[in-house]
Amino acid sequence: MSTICSVSTPHGLGGIAVIRISGPLAFKIADKVFKSAANPPKTPPQMKTYTCAYGQVYSNDEIIDDCILSVFRAPHSFTGEDVCEISVHGGYLTAKKTVDALINSGAVHARNGEFTERAFLNGKLSLTQAESVMDVIRAKTNTELRMANAKKDGLLAKRIEKITGDLRGLCAKLGVWADYPDDYDYYFENFDIEEILLSVKSDLEELTKSPKSDEIIRNGIPTVVIGKPNVGKSSFLNCLTGRSTAIVSDIPGTTRDIIETEIMIGEHRLRIKDTAGIHETADIIETIGIARAKEAADTAEIKLLIFDAGNIDDCDFEIYKNLAEKSNTIAIINKTDLNIDLPSEMLTRINAKAAFTVKISAKNGTGIDEFTEILDKFIKQSKIYPDTEFVLNERQMTIAAAALSRITETVDVYKTSAALDIISVMCDSVLSELLTLSGENITVAVADKIFSEFCVGK
Repeated sequence: MSTICSVSTPHGLGGIAVIRISGPLAFKIADKVFKSAANPPKTPPQMKTYTCAYGQVYSNDEIIDDCILSVFRAPHSFTGEDVCEISVHGGYLTAKKTVDALINSGAVHARNGEFTERAFLNGKLSLTQAESVMDVIRAKTNTELRMANAKKDGLLAKRIEKITGDLRGLCAKLGVWADYPDDYDYYFENFDIEEILLSVKSDLEELTKSPKSDEIIRNGIPTVVIGKPNVGKSSFLNCLTGRSTAIVSDIPGTTRDIIETEIMIGEHRLRIKDTAGIHETADIIETIGIARAKEAADTAEIKLLIFDAGNIDDCDFEIYKNLAEKSNTIAIINKTDLNIDLPSEMLTRINAKAAFTVKISAKNGTGIDEFTEILDKFIKQSKIYPDTEFVLNERQMTIAAAALSRITETVDVYKTSAALDIISVMCDSVLSELLTLSGENITVAVADKIFSEFCVGK
């Protein structure tokens, strides 16, 4: 097993950069580049686990930087191997020269995710826990972080363990029965096969429910901005992003296709689409854009209806008649900088189309803070986020769905009074899927593929 090293902190300027070394020669290699400032000096091979030493990191006889060296002895480390971490001043050159010195001393550069892969292979983390490490790193909202930590703490692993435990018990009994078929009553006394099969099916249904909600957690809440041409949809989007995401002009029909971007608003991540202005037109390109705008509105969890305070008429309400439901709609009255007093009956009609109404000026940014507060309240009231403790990633969902399909087929076959040897083979197939999900039945090549999607140094 090689000894690997890599920078584990983001590249660029910062307070510190941490270089991690893991493997059988971690202490020996670290000793070649680190000189302790203590008297007597502390060397990595002599240091106790969970201790630090101050000193300098060297390349040959050249000082690279002052540093702190930390020691984690196997198996009490993240990877389960001997690990050293060298903390130098944050900067590209100090980190690079430290890694170069370690490689010149016998280490090899870690592949993407190799530290976490070693933690998995050494039994420090289950596969689902290891996968959740990147979920924690990538989390942008409190909900994402909470769910990622639940998986990292082993909640998903425990769910899978419970399901596989039930199925293993059944497979074991069916295996023994296959050797001693005359003793059925002895092995299956007070043991209901159908009950176990239905329990496994129910657990897998719970595990794989609400894939649409899972998508919201992973990619953001699907949101669409809709309205007539020139009501300020693109200006509103640019106001939210703080940059020129969409082209803005006084010419109606400027936006002809979907413009999608990700926006953090408060603690919520939105996958927001700016759409073509909806109106009657003979222009072929505009017609296609309008059709796409309607499709986006049909699939959005949140619809933001933009009104032009100076130009609200029956056309607005005709547009929204088939595109919006009050329960998932926020009405935004734009261009309030024009200082136009809307008639009360017009406000009543607008309020009837939306759960909330807010007045803004995308031109000067007024009302955006109020919109943010309303959006937060709207999302919490609407319960858009899934009522679940965690979500599955694409690999996990694919395997769990396959296991559910197979256990459903097994239940159906069992109800036809099929021979138990057939049920045994089918249960083994379901169990194989579940062991792939947990990582107990996974090849090194597949593990390498999973962890290659991690960042370097993790």
